[in-house]
Amino acid sequence: NNKRTLMFQLAACLLAIVCLLPCTTCAFQQCKLASSISSQRAQSTWQQRIRLPAAAAATTTAETAPKTDNPRIQTTSTQIQQPSPEHDIELLSIYKSNKHLENNIVRLGRMGRTEQALQLYQAIWTLDSLKDQYRKIVQKNKSNSTPPPPTTSPASIQLEWNNEPLSSHLTNFVTNSKLRPTTRLMNSAIDACARATRPQIHQHTAFSLYTHATSPQNADGSKKYSGALSPNVFTFGALLACCARNGDTAQSLELLQNLEEGGKFPDVALNGVIYSTVISACERAEVVDVNLALEVLNNATVVLAGRAGSDGGGTKHNNNQNAVMGVVGYNAAISTMARAMEWKMASQLLDEMIIHSSHSTTGLHSIVNWETSIPEEEMEPLLHVLHDERYKDLSIVVPKPDEVTFGTVLAACERSGEWEELLRIAKAA
Repeated sequence: NNKRTLMFQLAACLLAIVCLLPCTTCAFQQCKLASSISSQRAQSTWQQRIRLPAAAAATTTAETAPKTDNPRIQTTSTQIQQPSPEHDIELLSIYKSNKHLENNIVRLGRMGRTEQALQLYQAIWTLDSLKDQYRKIVQKNKSNSTPPPPTTSPASIQLEWNNEPLSSHLTNFVTNSKLRPTTRLMNSAIDACARATRPQIHQHTAFSLYTHATSPQNADGSKKYSGALSPNVFTFGALLACCARNGDTAQSLELLQNLEEGGKFPDVALNGVIYSTVISACERAEVVDVNLALEVLNNATVVLAGRAGSDGGGTKHNNNQNAVMGVVGYNAAISTMARAMEWKMASQLLDEMIIHSSHSTTGLHSIVNWETSIPEEEMEPLLHVLHDERYKDLSIVVPKPDEVTFGTVLAACERSGEWEELLRIAKAA
């Protein structure tokens, strides 16, 4: 009886397996098909990245792209699509002022929703192109009529896009909207690129936006309705932030050199933030360049001190933390050294900051009786400009180290296993 019962149970199990096998196979195929469809949709969404104005699409070439040997940039590019006026006008329909639009672009950029921020920025240029078309039609109607009509009704004007007529609703919005491209909107869009999760892609996009906005002409050679935008220090700060996120030191130095020469952008005043961002690019490069970061720091110290001194003795600029090389720039250099495992350089730069820092009451606290790891007279200074006779007439200000400075140096010593140096700094701090 037991054998017979066991045989029945075994037969029932085999029968269940035979019956369920086709269902399992079908379910597996359905899951595989659903996964394939989901993957195709994700790829389609990924391909629909950034939509720029036609003028920007035409200027996105090898000449306007960042000149860099970084393979991460060379292997990626932004797919630029032609704008859709219906979609762009719908995006702008809720905005009554440029300030409202700018705030939303900034908000989207800080939230990491870069594509949405750039779509809003692209829409403003679509609106600008339609306004230019409307203006030309009005002028043409006035020149062809004798005598000229007293007024021209927007309803009597037919706007077109890609040889297709636009609705009266779009025409009415174009004629009544007060929105226009501005430098602040350009800066907000570039800043959104700098905060993007894909810095390799959006660095290229940021420079394309800059090239298009600062050009006085459209892709077809006609003049822009709003003209070329004038970049300011915030524009270049955002562009350098894009380069820093990607570790692109070559493009950062090229841009910095243009700003230092002052011929192309005479109204842009350099500040400590600009130099600190360039130093950050040295830290994030594929091969950490400590020497380059240190040279940028020395150069910034001299350049900013010279500019402050040339403007009335520096009284005005000494009250502005951005007018001198602040502690953020020094921290960026020390962080570069820490990442390169150069704990000795990081520790020495901390020593030199303490030795040469001003005697003001600002900073972490007053550090007295500081014992350096190397006797001061035996140091080969990292801040060599402080010992250069050519700059003895400059009032160079070295900031006092803060909590970040000490923490970065201690972390560098800890990663290198230099416990004696770590305890020396921790005890003195």
